[in-house]
Amino acid sequence: MNYFTIAEEIFQLMTQNNPRVSVVIPTYNRAADLQRALNSVLAQTYNDWEILVVDNNSTDDTDEIVSAFNDSRISIHKVNNNGVIAVSRNKGIGEAKGEFIAFLDSDDWWVPEKLEKSVNYLEKGNDLVYHDLWIVEMGKKTKHTKTVGVRDLTSPIFDDLILHGSAIPNSSVVVRTKLLRKINGLSEDIKLIAAEDYDCWLRISIITDRFTCVPGVLGFYWQGSSNNSNPERRSVNLIKLQELYIDPFIRKHKIEMPIWFLYEQLRSAYLLGDFNKAKIYIKLMKRRALNWNLKIKLLFMQMTIKLGL
Repeated sequence: MNYFTIAEEIFQLMTQNNPRVSVVIPTYNRAADLQRALNSVLAQTYNDWEILVVDNNSTDDTDEIVSAFNDSRISIHKVNNNGVIAVSRNKGIGEAKGEFIAFLDSDDWWVPEKLEKSVNYLEKGNDLVYHDLWIVEMGKKTKHTKTVGVRDLTSPIFDDLILHGSAIPNSSVVVRTKLLRKINGLSEDIKLIAAEDYDCWLRISIITDRFTCVPGVLGFYWQGSSNNSNPERRSVNLIKLQELYIDPFIRKHKIEMPIWFLYEQLRSAYLLGDFNKAKIYIKLMKRRALNWNLKIKLLFMQMTIKLGL
C-alpha cells in the first residue's frame, strides 16, 4: 500500500460522517423570509445536508428564528460584508463540509424534491446543476404561471454564457465544493455586485463543461422590492464584464458584440436617462438580426425617447 492510498483512506475516514450537501444561505434582516427558506430545506426528500446561515449582523430576530429550529444541522455564521454579498457566500463556502454546495437566497425557497433531483444529476458525473424557478411577485397570491426562464447550455459552456448571457439562477445551483474553492469563490469586486454569480459560472466553465439543467421548476424566486433592478449598479457591472470577458472574446473570435449584451447596454442607458447613448445603441441593434420581442422593445424605447416621456 503506497502513501497516496493511505492518504486517501485517511481522508475518507475523516470525511465519511460529513453531510453530502452544504446549503449556503446569506441573509440580512429577513427573519420571516429566512424561516420560509429553512422550512423548505427541512422539507426536502433528500436529508444528507447541513445549512450554513451566513448573517450580515442582522438587527431583527434572525438569531431567534435559527435557534428555534433546534437542529444541529443548522449553523449560523456572522460576517460584516459591507454590502458585498459575495463575502457572505464565500464565508459559507469556506465553512462548508459537504461535497456539494447548494446556494439559496434567504428570500427564495425550494420544492421538496429539489436536492434529491439535483444530487442525482451530480452523481451522473455533472459538476454544476441548475433549474428553473417560479417567479413570485410581491402582493400577488395567484397561481404560479411565470418562471425565470432558464435554458439548456451547449458546449463549450463558456462560449454559450458569453454569446447568450446567463441562464443560471443563483438559488437553483448545486455545484461541487472543490470547484468553488479552486476558483477562490465568488468575486468580491464591488464592480461585480449583482453580477458576481454570472462571473462565478463563467470562471467555473473555464474548468469544466459538465453543466446540466435539471428538468422541471424546483423552486421559487421572490420578486420583492429588494429585487428591483438598479440601473446605476447594472451599468457598472456591464463595464466590468465587458473588460473581463466580452471584449477579449470579441477580439479572439473576431465577432460583433453579443446582442444580449448590446441590449443590456441600451437598457442601462435608457433607464439612466442617457438618451443620446441609448440612441446610439438603438442604431447599432437595428443593424442586427433581432427577434420580435427585441424589435418591440426597441420600438417602445425609441417612441418614448422621441416623445420625451
